[in-house]
Amino acid sequence: MTTDTGARITRLADELLWTMLPLAYPVEATLLGIREWDDRLPDRTEEGDAAYAAALRRIADHTRRIDPDTLTGQDQITRAVTLSVIDTELDRLSARAVEYTVAPSFLSPATELLSQLAQVALTDTAHLDGYLARLAGLPRLLDVVTRRHRDGIAAGRAPVLRLVKATVDQLDRLLADPAADPLRRPPPAEPAGAPRRWQDFRAAQDRLLEEEVRPALRRYRDALAGGIAEQARPDDRPGLCWLPDGEAYYAALVRFHTTTDRTPEDLHRTGLDLIAALEAEYAEVGSRAFGVSDPAEVRRRLRDDPTLLWRDGDELIAHARATIARAEEAAPAWFGRLPSRRCEVREIPAAEAPS
Repeated sequence: MTTDTGARITRLADELLWTMLPLAYPVEATLLGIREWDDRLPDRTEEGDAAYAAALRRIADHTRRIDPDTLTGQDQITRAVTLSVIDTELDRLSARAVEYTVAPSFLSPATELLSQLAQVALTDTAHLDGYLARLAGLPRLLDVVTRRHRDGIAAGRAPVLRLVKATVDQLDRLLADPAADPLRRPPPAEPAGAPRRWQDFRAAQDRLLEEEVRPALRRYRDALAGGIAEQARPDDRPGLCWLPDGEAYYAALVRFHTTTDRTPEDLHRTGLDLIAALEAEYAEVGSRAFGVSDPAEVRRRLRDDPTLLWRDGDELIAHARATIARAEEAAPAWFGRLPSRRCEVREIPAAEAPS
């Protein structure tokens, strides 16, 4: 076992991370506090996917050339994890989900960015140019995603009509209330740096939102409501099995999300078994809590009993903030390293809340 091969595998693992983040996950990198690519958005083009896949395969080739028997135990794990991550990323790309995934949630390649960008912290003037660059890049990304949806439909890979309609409704809510746009970021309560810089940022941000981003969102909304909805899958064909090569996509996405070789059928059976086991738990807990052992009645009580529900959203938010405050007060007794900033509890933007 040599330290040279261990150093090589560490460099390849680092290269993998520094390939994935700027090419495929630049906004996630920002949310993790890695701010080297604050001006980037993911490349959703076919060419971008191909270039990313080629970069992954090159790293995998170099990694496989390192004999695991020449590595220490920890370096063997690094090698295995590097190859596993590459395999699952290639599985994700092979499933072509950008073409048929339309949903009013963070699962969709277009609406996920609206959710993610609304969470990006702008706590210093150094962050502002990157955020403006991302706003400026949103129209092109939305146009690319629209084209990928249409290409998918042409190949028989259409989204689900119910989810297309729900996404149109979400975009309608967003476009109807510019003042509540989650992309319109206010400066912090006590901005760091020159106040004039923040004023200039607000003016540039509002111009981009009004002249470029919102028209692009309107174009995407109209594309969904028009030809994409007309060719979408009906409610009785929601699964990937209705797409060409859908079974292969399903298996690839199972590998991506679970990092295992379990089959979709196996996972489905596991889910049914777990739900069946929960029936007994509902009966036992319901008997103790409500004096009712019928699982269906227990679930009805949980859904409908007003004493078990929040009165309104304000009560829910207040409870969440109080819970976080108690956790922060207790944290020093449990952890040596603590976050430099307090956790902030914010209400989900109104346009996203119904989903």
